[in-house]
Amino acid sequence: MIYQKKNVQLIIIIIFSINSQEEQVWYDKGSALYNSNQYQEAILFYNQAIFINPKYDSAYIGKGDALTKLKQYQEAINCYNETISINHQSDTALNGKGFALGNLYQYHQAIQCFNEFLQILKMIIHGF
Repeated sequence: MIYQKKNVQLIIIIIFSINSQEEQVWYDKGSALYNSNQYQEAILFYNQAIFINPKYDSAYIGKGDALTKLKQYQEAINCYNETISINHQSDTALNGKGFALGNLYQYHQAIQCFNEFLQILKMIIHGF
């Protein structure tokens, strides 16, 4: 049964790839799967969006969030770090990274991320 499910997933991705080379389409499908609690499947679509556009920071965040839901915290942190390298002001990535670090009991680093997150929010609120 698992083998058949993997084959179906692969077929869907192949068919989908024939029809679209735009990263936004892949990201949107990944987000829909994420919102349906299909995290592993969502990662496949986020990966394709990243393959098309390696600087697509939203896809890294989506993938990081899906990995967090799967309790793959270190891999999620890697995605959030990639997002931060693309967009230094990504409050979403800092928040996700802080959450993942907390789940790995790396509290000091988690607090640092949350503090940076709060600083960015203050800048946004005050229009800096």
